[in-house]
Amino acid sequence: MEMPRRFQGEAVVTAMHILNRATTRALDGQTPYEAWYGQRLNVHYFRTFGCVAYVKNVIPHLSKLDRSEAMVFLGYEDGSKAYRVFDPEANRVHVSRDVVFNEEAKWD
Repeated sequence: MEMPRRFQGEAVVTAMHILNRATTRALDGQTPYEAWYGQRLNVHYFRTFGCVAYVKNVIPHLSKLDRSEAMVFLGYEDGSKAYRVFDPEANRVHVSRDVVFNEEAKWD
């Protein structure tokens, strides 16, 4: 998705998250997650790194058009079911569960 180099660390963390949930020959076709916890992992939440993510704005009394902000998907938050997204306007990373993805679009 042609992300800037400053997000290289986020890309590595996201890649490790995905690799820990992929099958391996060392475990006879099991994933590390499956070997550790004894159950299959659902990976329906995987998204394309660097795609556009629309994050729900939780400020009260907003109009319909102001209820979401376009941000950039960076990865998954450890220990929760949330996503890490980058807000280019505020230049900071947010963690949110209320996200809708457009995986075909990339960040400029």
